[in-house]
Amino acid sequence: MGKEPVVVIGGTGFCGPYLVQQLIGQGYPVRVMSRRGAHGLDPWQREMLKGAEILRGDMSNRFDLTNAIEGAETVVHAASASKSRNSDVAIEQDIDINLKGTVSIIQAASACGAKRLVYLSSAGAIYGIGQDRPYSETDTCKPISSYGIVKLAAEAYITNLAPAHGLSPLITRISNPFGPGQTGADGQGIVAVFSRLIEKGQPVRVFGDGSAERDYITVEDAMRAVQELMDMGEEGIVNIASGKSHSIASILGMLEEVMGQTAERTYVDAARRADLGHVHINNDKMVARLGWKPDQEAKPYIQKYIDWMSKSVFAS
Repeated sequence: MGKEPVVVIGGTGFCGPYLVQQLIGQGYPVRVMSRRGAHGLDPWQREMLKGAEILRGDMSNRFDLTNAIEGAETVVHAASASKSRNSDVAIEQDIDINLKGTVSIIQAASACGAKRLVYLSSAGAIYGIGQDRPYSETDTCKPISSYGIVKLAAEAYITNLAPAHGLSPLITRISNPFGPGQTGADGQGIVAVFSRLIEKGQPVRVFGDGSAERDYITVEDAMRAVQELMDMGEEGIVNIASGKSHSIASILGMLEEVMGQTAERTYVDAARRADLGHVHINNDKMVARLGWKPDQEAKPYIQKYIDWMSKSVFAS
């Protein structure tokens, strides 16, 4: 007997294609809905999404959602129309598209008879900063950006509204995923952004003194974890993290070693709040459920990432 279809809303971004690939590898029929559709894909996305049905649609459009979700058992909400770095200058848009879009997904999934809703949230944006010990799923969330606030509000709607609509919810709080597919062109991802600047010989802006620490997880490990949690029917909130943090300075140092170039640093004293302090993420629940630990050694995967960038981005 074949597995029930899965729909991934926003499946053409950075993380989505990896999850799609994992699901297809496990025998799931996968349908992807995104604003760009099949015609706006780059070669990397086309390769990663092989075997998936790709539809063009918007999560704010109920017809598009119904068309995508009809017949699916599980809906994965991986869509976001904003980035953490620019959400505070477009707060109304963040709410109108991302928060209202989440409610629309819940309603459409329920109306179409889906049974499960999986949300890709953000551990890096949800918890805030300032706690010395690693953040666990039961800690109080104090997001400091509109991006994080809207993510937390979306979680609240899913936690409370989804079950009332007959949907089993799984919320995965992902730390800072990195890997091939993230080009840095949109200003997202410290590994991607820094590598582009180093390759071009341009100064690397470091907010603060570079000591701020974050949890970084390979995108492959992150999406493997999400897929396996889905497969076992996990519910509730689960942190998806490596369990090991690296400072901005150490990430930059590893990039210099791998690329064989020395970066020109520009330190910005007036650091953004989001770049201050440490954010350590507890992954005990994830490890207990899955029985394996993500790779904590960042440098080998940074090498893999730079190899991909050299072939796909730097060479163009």
